[in-house]
Amino acid sequence: MPKEKKTTSYKYLSLREAYHTGDKLVNAYGVVTEWGTPRATRGSDWMLYLKVIDPTVRDITGDNGVAYTDLDIQCFAANKDDLPRPRAKGDIIRIHRMTKVMWKGRPQFNAKFGMIAAGAGAGGFSRCHFLLFEGAGANPQPPPPSAAGDAETSALAPRPSDAPYQRSSNAYTLEPGKDDALLAEMRAHWTAIGGVASVLDAGWTIPIQRINLDSAFDLHAYVLDVARANGRTTLIVWDGSDARPLPPALCTGLGESQGAEPESQNDETRYDALYYAPIAPEEPEVGKKLAEAERKLAGGLVSDGGGSIPRLGSAFPVVVRDFDVARMDLPRPGTWIRLRNLASWVRYGQVQGVFTQSSRWASAEPNEAWMEAYAKRRDARIVANWAPPHLVEDGQSQSQGGPPREPATAVLARTAHGNQPLHTLREVLLSPPPSRHRCVVRVVEHFPADAHDFCALKESKASSAKKPPSNAAAPPKKRARGGKLRAKEEPADDASPWASVKPPENEEEEEEVVEEWEFNLALTLEDATGRLRVNLCGEEARTFFHGIPPGDLWASDVTYQRVKDRVETLATYPTTDRNWQRGWMEACVMSYVIPSAGPNEPEQRCYQLFGTSCVA
Repeated sequence: MPKEKKTTSYKYLSLREAYHTGDKLVNAYGVVTEWGTPRATRGSDWMLYLKVIDPTVRDITGDNGVAYTDLDIQCFAANKDDLPRPRAKGDIIRIHRMTKVMWKGRPQFNAKFGMIAAGAGAGGFSRCHFLLFEGAGANPQPPPPSAAGDAETSALAPRPSDAPYQRSSNAYTLEPGKDDALLAEMRAHWTAIGGVASVLDAGWTIPIQRINLDSAFDLHAYVLDVARANGRTTLIVWDGSDARPLPPALCTGLGESQGAEPESQNDETRYDALYYAPIAPEEPEVGKKLAEAERKLAGGLVSDGGGSIPRLGSAFPVVVRDFDVARMDLPRPGTWIRLRNLASWVRYGQVQGVFTQSSRWASAEPNEAWMEAYAKRRDARIVANWAPPHLVEDGQSQSQGGPPREPATAVLARTAHGNQPLHTLREVLLSPPPSRHRCVVRVVEHFPADAHDFCALKESKASSAKKPPSNAAAPPKKRARGGKLRAKEEPADDASPWASVKPPENEEEEEEVVEEWEFNLALTLEDATGRLRVNLCGEEARTFFHGIPPGDLWASDVTYQRVKDRVETLATYPTTDRNWQRGWMEACVMSYVIPSAGPNEPEQRCYQLFGTSCVA
């Protein structure tokens, strides 16, 4: 049994007093409002951070004149199990001999617990100790008035224990009249401010939609997935808003101020864009795979109404580089977390968060403000927060700081199904085939890459014609743009007998092959929820390129230029904050299944653009 020593009396400082004191060792009580996950340091220790408050913390004013909402304590231990692990927000920690140091001109509190693994004191034990106590609960209520008096009310109300549930040493001191009074003061303060609801988010917490590429930021988000591929880990998080759209070829890295590492470790070129796909786009059995994906998220989004996988809003990747977070615990899909002090970069047009050495994460409660804003957006079918108003209806939710309203941009495409509700590309993916959808998207890529090859030759037989003699010269080679030849050989002479020579009388006649051309290409569409490649061919392609007949685009500079100009108009991307609405268009997408071609060939789901006409 632990021994309670009653011979030592400790002086405890409030957090405001601890902030201003000149003492290097501090004893203090605090209410825990947040804690991180243990992570390995670059030395031999593990560390986690605690955020604590008390009745005086808001009396602390920083250099910028802004009042503090909490204080950070950096906790270290050679053994991960020696670190404090609060059970719930509102629990109370007591720390003895916490070290106060100055870092970047501000006080910082460090606490080293347990065995000392390195340095002059190696093999010994730290003099810093902690106790963790039950708090007043997540949503404490003040005691109701009682006609029988306070004594009866106290007897009926459940009371938290004053015995610590975790301690750094078997021997500890509880001084009657002092420790119990401080515990009561901390619980009363937590009750007075409203518990968890009072400490949801700090001023640095922003929605994904408001990320500034030049600044560090905090997120309060829902974990959709923890993706591990190619030796790296990526957290996929969501808060109901849309990430900023950028040109698809844009790539940026980290600067020194954002946690850039030596070149050997900071090779951003090996990081690609990553779009969350709970179901593979080619998967035909959507129902079964969707159920599996939903189960992976466990508790899910109660307010979504469509299951655990949200249908709107960006699935935002946060890159967790291995050399930053070696041996760090990671969150589970289906939970809410806070991510602190993230950096950012852009990978092929996708904004990504970057978890650096100074970043950290902690478990959190659902963000009710985010969920309420998402529910309103979902009900209004605002599928794209960055698209111009004429495409997504008026009344777009601004509760998460959406972009300012500007005049509508030029219409790029029209559909024959404007009376149908709008869907996101994620909803297309999650809908069992066959299905049809109207979407608001950008065109970010086309296949083939060269518009000369957008048309393919379709052969058909026509009336009989005479075959050239076997000794005739070859036909002229096909010309490319500007009259240049695709091959290096010189063309046949104009006097070539290909078209004029008469075959001998005994030469056989055969049917002439008449060239027919058709559009045959694919477009990669993008919205805030992902990217999807769709086919464009046949009559639907003729509708899309209305007014431009298919043909040999290598032979006709005029037709080629018309096709090229139209595609380039669609692929005009925003480059500044003032033209973020450019490049968006309305399009209809269908999904369908191609039957198996053989016993070893699976069915495959494909996508096609339909009922859409480019008018740019």
